[in-house]
Amino acid sequence: MPTNHIQPSPEEVGRLLVRAYPDVLTSSDVDNIYWLDGAAMPIVPDLLEQFASVYPLGPEYVFGERQRADPGRVRSMSFFQKMYGASRGEVENNMVAIQWMPKSKNRRILVSGVNGVDRQLTKVSSDLEKLPRMLRKLCAKVCGTFNWRKIAGSDLLSAHAFGIAIDINVASADYWQWDLEKHGKAEFVNRFPREVVEVFERHGFIWGGKWKHYDSMHFEYRPELIMAADPSYGHTKVMLIGRKPDAYGAERQLRYLAEGLPSAGFTPIIVHAEMGTTGDTIPSVGGLEAVHLAMRPWRKFSNILIRYSDAFALLKFAQEQQIQVIHCSYQWLLPYASFVARRMGIPLIGHIRRPNNGVRKLRSLGCYKCDAVIAISNRIRNELLQVHELKGKIHLITDTVDLVPSEGASGSGLLDELKLNGGIVFGLVGRIYKSKRQVDFAKAAKLLLDKNYDAQFVIIGRTDDEDYYHELTSFLQANDLTDKVHLLGHRDDVAQLLACMDVLVSLSGGSIMYEAMAAGKPVISAGFTKPEYSTHLVDGVNALVTESKDLQVLAAQMERTLIEPELCRRLGRTAQEYAESAFAASIMVQAVEVIYDDLLNRR
Repeated sequence: MPTNHIQPSPEEVGRLLVRAYPDVLTSSDVDNIYWLDGAAMPIVPDLLEQFASVYPLGPEYVFGERQRADPGRVRSMSFFQKMYGASRGEVENNMVAIQWMPKSKNRRILVSGVNGVDRQLTKVSSDLEKLPRMLRKLCAKVCGTFNWRKIAGSDLLSAHAFGIAIDINVASADYWQWDLEKHGKAEFVNRFPREVVEVFERHGFIWGGKWKHYDSMHFEYRPELIMAADPSYGHTKVMLIGRKPDAYGAERQLRYLAEGLPSAGFTPIIVHAEMGTTGDTIPSVGGLEAVHLAMRPWRKFSNILIRYSDAFALLKFAQEQQIQVIHCSYQWLLPYASFVARRMGIPLIGHIRRPNNGVRKLRSLGCYKCDAVIAISNRIRNELLQVHELKGKIHLITDTVDLVPSEGASGSGLLDELKLNGGIVFGLVGRIYKSKRQVDFAKAAKLLLDKNYDAQFVIIGRTDDEDYYHELTSFLQANDLTDKVHLLGHRDDVAQLLACMDVLVSLSGGSIMYEAMAAGKPVISAGFTKPEYSTHLVDGVNALVTESKDLQVLAAQMERTLIEPELCRRLGRTAQEYAESAFAASIMVQAVEVIYDDLLNRR
């Protein structure tokens, strides 16, 4: 049965038609659709009637079951004549010859070139030739395409008259009028395989076997009806590959991207290589379900055999989902992404988020095989430029932040919970790992506390290096700092954490700096990049930036925020103003969409 009985409003009908036929329609409003030649056509009842019953798709539909309605048999003649031609001559001028199933039958047929019907039917032909032999044999027998004629027993033109329909294998077909004439009643008994029907539907063709007045040999190009039943139809499927579904920087960026892509005609499918801290289930990302598929470290010698098992599992999943673009958000998984992209012949985008990438390392990861590479900073971009195969493929797209404050994003409750009584609160966010330099942060805290400053320090992040965590806790205990330096572990409440901080310290970069800027918090970046290479942080203007890893220099920068409260306020204010203009999620999403579109248009 149809998946939805709610008829679209006139405004929704206009949007569906514009989305389905962008080559001939430019826009719509509540009353009209507008054509490329400037003409306006009212959204009249016969246009609305086309959507009176919804084309049945999805699990609710029992394949081969006779329907109670005729979704698609009603056609607005004025609309179709304007689009494809009002006379035989006009329609014939738009005809294009294609080769139908060239590996099996190689028959030349004529179809309309308007709206890319010829291209879509060529894709159908190509996909049908991938089916088993018996199904290919059934599909090779074409019984009719373009034919300027009226529907039997009617004064209305057939879809064949516009060159948008194809009939295949009449010997296996059922037609309601034939059954009525032969048996005295029309009872549909389907003989067409589901696999064949799904191929046509995938490319915008509806099937006459889903009509009450059935015609199971008949397929016609009506993408607007499939879009009405399945809003994701026509969207480009993008596989976003990430490490694990935690609330840290890279995964938050993946979530922002996943949330923004659907509005631009892309359907993101998220795959994580590892389980999250929540245990055995993968939580949704941006309201979209994420999938866990093991991708064990490619370069680890002990995985030399199992990695191919993981890679083929990923390939099978991508093929089943009909992925059209792969976007790898975690650079260590690029070998897996490349493995799948090469075998499917689809674009691959690598997203490089970490610096310190030598040419040898980048080449070993397969960066040079990417069709495009995104760098989140100038420093990373400069490193990528050393790989000569990437010249002209590198795009600088910085990370984004959520500029809409979360409900209840106040730090007061958290301050009480942590018993952070009085004094300025310095925070450092990131997984506990040597490169994140939590021990240096703790040592700088000790230097300030030794000067009797009233301050508290919080370290947030899961433990990824047990030895380094032991070094950190041993230092805190040995120096009696456990009541001043608080280890909070993994937290999902980023907005609340930032709200309770006065200053964010970053010793390894990351989008958390931009989150803090958006929250109006001053940021200290130390030992990560030279001020002149910093993409968004400007020393003394919206942050304090030093390339030095010296503890005394770090402590001095932190001390400035303690003794210069006006500086602290000014940095936070200018940081927030900058973030509002530079870090909107829509900016990042639009820049990525441009890359997707460019790569897809080249193919």
